Amino acid sequence: RIDQCARQVFDLQQPALFSVNRYLMSEDEEESVLVFVMHHIIADGWSLGVFISEWISLYQQKQTEGEQALEMPELQYADYALWQRDWLSGERLTGQIAFWQKALAGSTTLNLPTDFSRPAVQQYQGELLHFTLPASLHDAINLHAKLQEATPFMVLMSAYMVMLARYAGQDDICVGSPIAGRGQAQTQSMLGLFINTLTYRGDVAKQVSFNALIQQVRQFSLDAYANQDIPFEKLVDALKVTRDTSYTPVFQTLFTLQNTPEVDVSQLLSDVEVKLVPAHQKISKYDLSLELAEKSGVYEASFEYRTDLFSRETIERFSA
Repeated sequence: RIDQCARQVFDLQQPALFSVNRYLMSEDEEESVLVFVMHHIIADGWSLGVFISEWISLYQQKQTEGEQALEMPELQYADYALWQRDWLSGERLTGQIAFWQKALAGSTTLNLPTDFSRPAVQQYQGELLHFTLPASLHDAINLHAKLQEATPFMVLMSAYMVMLARYAGQDDICVGSPIAGRGQAQTQSMLGLFINTLTYRGDVAKQVSFNALIQQVRQFSLDAYANQDIPFEKLVDALKVTRDTSYTPVFQTLFTLQNTPEVDVSQLLSDVEVKLVPAHQKISKYDLSLELAEKSGVYEASFEYRTDLFSRETIERFSA
């Protein structure tokens, strides 16, 4: 039943594009593991919350022997793709490209000191280091954001830029960060890849105070949000970045403050206990990535790092 309901969600949302492998593995008579394998091109983090909600709805209907049905989405992902192609064109496209060309002109590669020699070609082997910020720091960050008329994301991004600047000995810092890309109300309940990656740039000069840096990041963020629609891959082409197989283009580190809607599956099914099992693929897409999520009055955090560049001891110092 669990597997059948999951298949129905994907068939309804996008039957032409979704290709999902499903594996139901029984541990014993009381416990099973349901695994979904899907390419990132068909689903982002927001999509998983939509999928789980609809899957639970179908499962509950099936348990009560009612008609298993979901409300048809107002749009399919193909509709969004056609709209995007038409909307992001002409003056709107050239205007956004011009903004990013000016904003990122002359930006430099981040050269963090590494524990091991950088390979000529990126290998992407990675690990995760989890840690939690103290509750008092969580409250202080949120209060300071209000005082600066900024968001916690802007304060945390500024702090991350300072850390990177100190370690790298550079003032000009570029950091990538994902954005949901679901500005239209109809996209809120759709499965698909809407996420885009924006590049934030900060001038972490010694004479600039931390509050001044927050204001700089705040203004850059607002301008970036207004020009968020150009896909990152298209932007790389427009910037004519000199490619180097040992570095990712434009930025080498990612920062994420996770705020995608979550579904508490443990409370929604009465006849079976369900929990999500996190999976880590032992890869790192960038030299270093920092992700935070606000949970129960604290910021839970993790560093994803390349093991051919950094030792775990170094990443533990970064977390401290």
